[in-house]
Parts: sequence; C-alpha cells; structure tokens
Amino acid sequence: MAELIMVIAYIVVTTLVGWVLSTRAKARNDINSFFVGKKELGAVLVCFTMFGEMIAGSSTVGSAQTAFSLGLSSAWTNWGQALGVFVFVFTVSKLYRVAGHYGAYSVPEAFEFRFDSKKCRMVVMVIVLVVYGILFAMQPKAAANIIAPMIGVDVTIMTWIMGIIFVIQALVGLKGIAAMNVVHSAILYIGCVVVGVLAWNHVGSLDIVRETLGGEFLTITQPSVSTVIGNAAGGLFAFILSTSLVANVYSAKTKRTANAGVLAAAILVVIFAFFPALIGIFGKIMYPDGEAGTILYTVADTFGPAVGALASMAIIAAVFSTAPAFLLTLSTTLTRDFYITLIKKDATDKQQLNFSKWAIFGIGIVATFLGIYASNILTQVNGAFQIRAVAGLVLIVGAYWKKVDKTSAFWSMLIGGIVAAVWHFAGQPFGIVPFWPGCGVGLVLLIILTLCNGKKVSDDYARYKSLMDAVPAGEL
Repeated sequence: MAELIMVIAYIVVTTLVGWVLSTRAKARNDINSFFVGKKELGAVLVCFTMFGEMIAGSSTVGSAQTAFSLGLSSAWTNWGQALGVFVFVFTVSKLYRVAGHYGAYSVPEAFEFRFDSKKCRMVVMVIVLVVYGILFAMQPKAAANIIAPMIGVDVTIMTWIMGIIFVIQALVGLKGIAAMNVVHSAILYIGCVVVGVLAWNHVGSLDIVRETLGGEFLTITQPSVSTVIGNAAGGLFAFILSTSLVANVYSAKTKRTANAGVLAAAILVVIFAFFPALIGIFGKIMYPDGEAGTILYTVADTFGPAVGALASMAIIAAVFSTAPAFLLTLSTTLTRDFYITLIKKDATDKQQLNFSKWAIFGIGIVATFLGIYASNILTQVNGAFQIRAVAGLVLIVGAYWKKVDKTSAFWSMLIGGIVAAVWHFAGQPFGIVPFWPGCGVGLVLLIILTLCNGKKVSDDYARYKSLMDAVPAGEL
C-alpha cells in the first residue's frame, strides 16, 4: 500500500507542477506558448525535455525486457538515439532553426521549407503520425505493467487509466511538460542507478554472468551485427525527425542554447542506457523463469518495498516524461499540417488551440486501445524509429546536395517509408530490421531521381539557400 501511495502522490505532484507553470505562463491559452514555449526555453529545460523522449518508459522497460533475452545489446536503442542527436546538431539543426524563424512549428513544415513542396510535407506528416502513434501507444501499457500488479488491478483497466492521465498532462503545453520533466529525469536516473547497483552487488560480478548466461550476454552485437547496426542506424537517422528534438530547436532562446541542451541530454543517455540493460541481465540470473516484461520491477522488489517503490516511480517517471510530449507532438502535427493546411487555412489561434486539445483527447484514446494489443515493447519502438529514419536520411542529404529536388525527395520518402512500414508490420522477414530495406530503397531512388533531374542546383534548393542566407546570425 505504501508503494501505491508514493506513486499516486508522485503523479499528482508532477501534474500540478506542470499545470501551475503553464497557468502562470498562460501557456494553455496561447498557441505560441502551447506549441513552442514562446522560444524562451533555456539549456536546462531543453536538456530535460530531450532526455524525456530518449529515455521513454517503453525504452526503459523494453531495454530491460530485451536484455533479459539478448543481453547488453538492448542498450543500442538509446545509444543510437544519442548518436542521432550529435548528427542532428552538426547537420540540420540550423535548417530547423531557420524554418522556425519563418514560422514553422512542426517537423513537416521544415520539410516544406527545404523542398518547397506540400507533397513532401504530407508524406512526413503521415510518417510522424504513424511513428509517434506507435511510440505513444506503448507508454500506457508500460506504466500499467508496473502499477497494476501493485494494486491487483487488471493490466488492461490500468492501461486505460494511464492513457487518460497522459491526456490530462499533455494539455499543459510545452512549458508545463518541460517543468515536469525536470522532476521525472531526476527520479528516473536515481531509481535505475540504485536498482542496477544493488542487482550487481546481489549477483556478485560480471564473471558470474559469463559463467551462467554465456559471454555473449555482455557483448553488444546480439542477435547479429546487421541487426544491431540496423537498430542503431535506425535510431540515429530517425532522430533527424525527432519532434521533441525539433521542438527544442524551435523553442530555445538561441540555436546555441538548443544545441547545448540536447547534447547534454545525449551524454546523459549514453551513460544511463547501461542500467536498464544490466538490470535485465542480472534479472535473468536472479529470476531465470521470471516475466521479461516486468523484470525491472521484479528485481527492484527483491531489495524491499522502498526500493520497489523507487523503481516504480522511476518507470512512471520514464513514461510520464515521454507520453505527454508524444501526445503534444501528434496534436501539433495534426493541427499545423492537417487542420490549417487541408481543412481550415484561415483558422484563428483559438481555433487551432481548440482543435489541438480535441486531437490530444482523440489520439490518446485510440492509441491506448491499439497499445493494449502490442507484444514486445522494444520491437515496436525500434520499428517505429526505422520508419522515420528514411525521411531523416533524405533531409540530411537534401541539406547539402544541391541537386536534390522536391520530386526526388517525395518519391524516396514515400516509397522508402512504405517499404520500412510494411517490413515492420510484416514481422521483419528473414530477420532483417526495417532500416535496411527502407533506407536502401529510399536512398537508391533519391540518387537515381536526383541525377536525372538535369540541374546542377535545383530550384527548391536555391530558394531554401536564399532564405537561409537572409537570416542574420544574431537572430538564430
């Protein structure tokens, strides 16, 4: 009962933190504040907002779950994202910042800024909605897997309760979510590190892992080198389309502030990723017949109710630092790239806010329902990353190759994204992760169509470059 009270108190307090801040900043009634925080976020808030997406509840629980079966290589889900942040900062951070200068709020709007194409924007919109729909759908279930056993409630019922709470929290807007993430990140780091260290001391040493489970459990190439590289590269290129990352670039006081914050988050993630993976590995020794999906909590509970409660709060923190941001991302994309682009082009700020809030509610309900029937959490997350990796690769190439035009970008993203999505939902035929067929097809199409366009510099690149050059460096 004490554990339950602590978790409930934690959820209530962090929700109040977000609502109080958003009320003071009037963030829930102003579109600029609601979506991008009026471009007032400092490096600390940027860091914790970014950390929230990278260490999702699905990645934390999913990493421990996968490590229970495969070992340390499960950490590549987060390591690939961290690498993606570094690539983002040194390739397309300026592109997004300038797009925000010209009024962009979403990822698809930045693609239209580069390629001057509504069709490219629509393709990216669909990719973002599919990918973040999958990512959000994993969050209520991840939280329910921890809380439901504590109070003896059916996991499905608890999943619905979590979904409703996420909807309420998403309605605070970006500034409120950023404030909540400061608390979430601290609890998450402390909880997983404490459980990981205690589990290590309990097992004794890594030599016991090698003797009991085999040396491959401590390698980073399971189940195969191609799978690991595919998952890592998928996470890397997917983060070029990370809506939280892009929102931070739009929302920070300056581009330098944004880059400093997200790079700090990436470094924290590289270190943190070891702990859920090690907990899963040690859990395999401690509870060889245990349930993989709840192994993190099972291991923590070994060390008493206080540690069990801390682990529960850490998992809740991971989920709650991510799920509301995902919902806000989905509603922002629907509002900016569907509602005012295709439905009501002259929508007022108030109408956009109302639509966004209704979208949060609708998406929250539908995605929670779909997430109830998902099986392996980390598999769904990895697949989602690799679907959006295709568009991320196209944007990096398009930012530097002057010949790339809207036609080659559109077809490479469309066909490559479809291939990656089909491959993912088909269950990864032949054991090949979606990154390879999706990005392979997309890149080949991009190169062929670009070489055939007959221009040294495409018209849309020339337009994009002139807009980039017109912005004084001091305004970025």
